[in-house]
Amino acid sequence: MNYTCESVSEQVASLTNGEGMDIGLMTIGDATAMN
Repeated sequence: MNYTCESVSEQVASLTNGEGMDIGLMTIGDATAMN
């Protein structure tokens, strides 16, 4: 899956109600880097 930075931030914010965004973005970034 390909996401823009904005859509990732919005999805993480909606999934976590604004909490844990740093962790979510780091996890997504690591997964993207590995692909």
